[in-house]
Amino acid sequence: MDDLIIGLDIGSTKVCAIIAECTDKNTVNVLGVGIAPSGDGVKRGAIVDIERTTRAIIDALEEADKSVANIVIESAYVGIAGAHINSINSQGVVAIKGNNQEITSEDIDRAVENAKTAITIPAHQDIIHILPREFVVDEQKEIHNPLSMVGSRLEAHVHIVTGAITAIQNIMKCCANADVKVEELVLQPYASSLAVLNEDEKKLGVVLVDIGGGTTDLTIFQNGCVVHSGCIDMGGKLITNDLAVGLKASTSVAENLKIKHGVALPNKADEKLMLKIPVAGGEGSEEYSQRYLSEIIEPRLEEIFYEVKNLIDEHVGSPNMIPAGVVLTGGTSLMDCCIEQAREILDLPVRRGTPINVTGIREKVVSPQFATAIGLIRYGAQNERRTVPEARRFNGFFDKIRTAIEKFFTN
Repeated sequence: MDDLIIGLDIGSTKVCAIIAECTDKNTVNVLGVGIAPSGDGVKRGAIVDIERTTRAIIDALEEADKSVANIVIESAYVGIAGAHINSINSQGVVAIKGNNQEITSEDIDRAVENAKTAITIPAHQDIIHILPREFVVDEQKEIHNPLSMVGSRLEAHVHIVTGAITAIQNIMKCCANADVKVEELVLQPYASSLAVLNEDEKKLGVVLVDIGGGTTDLTIFQNGCVVHSGCIDMGGKLITNDLAVGLKASTSVAENLKIKHGVALPNKADEKLMLKIPVAGGEGSEEYSQRYLSEIIEPRLEEIFYEVKNLIDEHVGSPNMIPAGVVLTGGTSLMDCCIEQAREILDLPVRRGTPINVTGIREKVVSPQFATAIGLIRYGAQNERRTVPEARRFNGFFDKIRTAIEKFFTN
């Protein structure tokens, strides 16, 4: 059982742990799944209570472990997201040394290092990913793997993702408290993309939008690579809070109503369906129609999608640049008419993203809310096939760059 991989998604509403093995490059065989509520331990994607979050991690891992006999969970690939995440595109240039001017791995390392040093990273931020976009050899563009090519000049175009050092340290601390080593931190929407997107979508141009509890995170792909990673400081919890206020109900009742009866478009809701809702504090109950609930939900979800549209307009420009449209993940994407509302606002093709190429206890995880955890498994499998053990965190960046190049080149 040495080939088992654990994906750990620490979200604002829940912690999800999945134990799986990858039978080939793309297939994830799920063996165990565990879910535990985050409570108030995580807000807006960032840990605010170490003890509660540690407890949720332990509970999720223990539940996942029940389905898999005789293993000890020692390490995991862990998701990271939130308003503290920043991203920037950069490029570095080097002259090719040697008489034959054949590009070596050291040349690639130097070009990537120059791309890294070409930008100023704030003192309170640390690098999470350096993702290759393309390489240019002399004037030849759109090269995915320049190794062994001949040229006099190499350019590396990369996408750099950073996160707050304190947020990173808090995740590491919670995992350490739960006796789990962090193999690598992975940007959550990027992980989700590995679970739900196909290669054609990435090459055509697509936006992965993960509507989480605390934040909405997105990753934009063009020509098969990431061109922007962003975060909107709104998520499904705000919809729950809006319902709690509008219905004078507790947040737990509001969350349950959102999941069971939420509809994103009022004109699609049932005005005749009356719901008896207990008033917060235990003083009786009141009746509201499903349409009334929808009238509370619509403006908040609309606000989220308009923010998504603004980011797409800013970083892509014309919708023609992303013909594959938008893929939604996260629990909120399961709401009735959520896809229709997104299509109306974004004026793009929109589909719901569910994990693909999954076997084992797939009925538990083939849902948008498990996209990140499944993607973490897939990321881990790709990483462990191609990297040496000591190059797994923030050191050994250029081994990771070569790994990323290999992943891209073999897709």
